[in-house]
Amino acid sequence: MLWQNWCGARILILGFGREGIDNFLFLRKLFPEKVLGIGDRNEKIKNQRSKIKNLIRNDKKIKWHLGENYLKALKNYDVIVKSPGIPIHLPEVERALK
Repeated sequence: MLWQNWCGARILILGFGREGIDNFLFLRKLFPEKVLGIGDRNEKIKNQRSKIKNLIRNDKKIKWHLGENYLKALKNYDVIVKSPGIPIHLPEVERALK
């Protein structure tokens, strides 16, 4: 099964809007002990929505990549779960696809 291959992989959720939050919830259920990366251009995303605050308040297994340079984190991950709002033709995303 595909998910078994992800057990040792470093996973980044790229974009933390509605889809990113849903991806986080799904992956956290699959991998409750895994450190998950979250990348988003919005530096204040983790403080903006009460739903997010409640989700992450006690989750010590999140590595945040926020702000202007959030795409630099792509090179440090094996699996990238990209939200639809992130353009696929950004140079950093194209490199990661290769």
